[in-house]
Amino acid sequence: AIRIPFKIFQIGFNKCGTKTLHHYFSRNGVRSVHWDYGRLAQRMFANLASGSKLLAGYEQFDVFTDMEYLNESGTYLEAYKLYRHLAEQYPHSVFILNTRNRDAWIRSRLGHGKDLSYAKRSMVHYNVTSIQELTNIWNAEWEHHHCHVTEFFAGTSYRFLVCQIETDLPSILDKALPECNLDAGHYRL
Repeated sequence: AIRIPFKIFQIGFNKCGTKTLHHYFSRNGVRSVHWDYGRLAQRMFANLASGSKLLAGYEQFDVFTDMEYLNESGTYLEAYKLYRHLAEQYPHSVFILNTRNRDAWIRSRLGHGKDLSYAKRSMVHYNVTSIQELTNIWNAEWEHHHCHVTEFFAGTSYRFLVCQIETDLPSILDKALPECNLDAGHYRL
């Protein structure tokens, strides 16, 4: 595996190509971690609470995707939303706002896991009882997150990519990250 002199953070929602991004980097020999059964997000929040660097315990990786944790009791940790802290602690990093058609994203989230398990856990977290209430919340979260991320990175010196997963992959990564020597032949949907 190759080492790159910076970190790459996927800071969009899950079900927006997070695993596709992870596999592309991994197949190209870039050390990437994806979700880690929620342990990645848990560790990042524990590190935040203790005043440690957010990536303590995961220093061996250079790419971070699907940094979230959601359990049956509704505990929901969205470590990808810690982008301000990540930018401060890792100032030479690359930030990827992975996105897609919002309706397709909602359908994908609703179908995630056996028997709507992701949606059910989300409903517990948000204390709602209907899929319609949940999709309304997800729609609002989408708007809020995209707006705040774009606003935060506007006019900064950070390398910030907005990646439409249906149309921009892998070319946007290949062009923006020459240090990774990415081979598009390793890209799979």
